[in-house]
Amino acid sequence: MHSFLRPLLLTGSSDWIMRCGSYLLVVMACDLPPALAQAQTLTTLYSFSGGSDGGHPYGSLIADGSGALYSTTFEDLGTVFKLTPPPPTGGPWTKSVLHSFTGNPDGQAPFSALIADASGTLYGTTPGGGTTPAGTVYKVTPPTTTGGAWTETVLYSFTNGSDGGQPPAALTADPSGALYGPAPYGGASGNGVVFKLTPPTATGGAWTETVLYSFSGGTDGTSPNGSLIADASGALYGTTTSGGTGSSGTVFKLTPPTTTGGAWTETVLYTFTGSPDGASPFVGLIADASGALYGATYNGGTSGNGTVFKLTPPTTTGGAWTETVLYSFSGSDGANPRGSLIADAEGAHYGTTFLGGAGSSGTVFKLTPPATTGGAWTETVLYSFTGGSDGANPPAALIADTSGALYGTTNSGGGGYGTVFKLTLPARFTGVPGKANCHGQSISVLAKTYGGVAAARYGAWIR
Repeated sequence: MHSFLRPLLLTGSSDWIMRCGSYLLVVMACDLPPALAQAQTLTTLYSFSGGSDGGHPYGSLIADGSGALYSTTFEDLGTVFKLTPPPPTGGPWTKSVLHSFTGNPDGQAPFSALIADASGTLYGTTPGGGTTPAGTVYKVTPPTTTGGAWTETVLYSFTNGSDGGQPPAALTADPSGALYGPAPYGGASGNGVVFKLTPPTATGGAWTETVLYSFSGGTDGTSPNGSLIADASGALYGTTTSGGTGSSGTVFKLTPPTTTGGAWTETVLYTFTGSPDGASPFVGLIADASGALYGATYNGGTSGNGTVFKLTPPTTTGGAWTETVLYSFSGSDGANPRGSLIADAEGAHYGTTFLGGAGSSGTVFKLTPPATTGGAWTETVLYSFTGGSDGANPPAALIADTSGALYGTTNSGGGGYGTVFKLTLPARFTGVPGKANCHGQSISVLAKTYGGVAAARYGAWIR
């Protein structure tokens, strides 16, 4: 079971896929020189209409090997949906509702993205509904015969008691199939928990919920909302939207016990103060090979419109982590990022802002690292939403296909209920002519002329 996404595999594509270090790398075997590369173009793949169709998606997309996209909608009681790409001859994308939530007992109003296992079963959370209702963890199982119905199963219903409540984020899975996530309410002090769901040992048995940590609401943070990531030791990393010594949120680490049945240990890696370092990190983190963490804050920064930040681990055991603000949004360049970041092999980061931009309806942005150590990161607005047919208020992280196109959702706009969009970016050519861009493993005609061809190296670092 994987908490990261496979790239879209495009039928008939001439793109070459290979692994370079810990990144996915794509070499475009195309014939266009750099001067003819097209500008970025946004295409609305689907506009939600509300009602039984669903509306107001908050979660990011995932993709299967055929290029189909999956996510959830929040409107009314919510849905799980699939978008199937058109055949090679062309035509519209086709949307299917895989499950419509009813509230009790199956859950209500999903915020989160999905994860999938090898069988194609989808897993997610709802912050509402269930038997209490205080939210659920659920799975949606594909049919055994073509055209059959998908089946939803509630794996756990929260009570808003000591077990936590109202989980809003995508899950993380370990190799055993156990699921991990945050719940911003409930727990021993009512300030949220990090939980683990262990699958049953026998078919048809109950999943077991274990609270790994209950937040006290003090210096350790309050209300964990973003999805978790894990390192090789099994330690979990996440954020709280408030609490900490600065009362503006934290980045935390949960270290597993050294003995079976022992307690997990929470360590606050950083406490936000609001200005200039940011406030209210709603989303999860990503990590690079050095162990540095990257994320975004919804508020704070020099203009109060949010930030993108980096946390660098200490050089000595027990030392302090160092926070660096990579960018503070001012409004016209975007405002209030809600989604996690994705990164390419050159270290550039891509994301969305919920508000701001030329149309005040949100943006897709790129942050390019400095050419020299200590220099400033450069923000580029790749697209500003207008609130019309193109959508408004992108709430979540992006994903990318092998051509370099970015895919995401908007929470509103389109027909009024949000959209799924594709942003096609120009091909980019970098490197030294005649040199491959990955230790001599690739070469195309273009690399011989222009250097290694850099395109579509996105996504969470592949572990």
